Amino acid sequence: MDCDEKTAISRLWSRELVPDLFPIDQCDVVYLHSWINAVPVVHVNHYREIKEYREKIAKLPLVFAGDWLGEVCVEGAVRSGIFAASLFQKK
Repeated sequence: MDCDEKTAISRLWSRELVPDLFPIDQCDVVYLHSWINAVPVVHVNHYREIKEYREKIAKLPLVFAGDWLGEVCVEGAVRSGIFAASLFQKK
């Protein structure tokens, strides 16, 4: 995003994108890092391995989240967190 920190946080925390998301004022944003250009590079079979891993962890009482479990970007981290939360709702 080509914007200031306050605008970036409000865009990423848009309740339009995730209506059930808790309010940002309930969080402490400790550090926001942005890159001018970032191009994630993953190895062959990365997404297949992530799919297999997600299928395995869906059966466990322990859940991990982070951009390393999907797309290597902020959106990947957010999607991973949503996926992790959905596992708890099913249990």
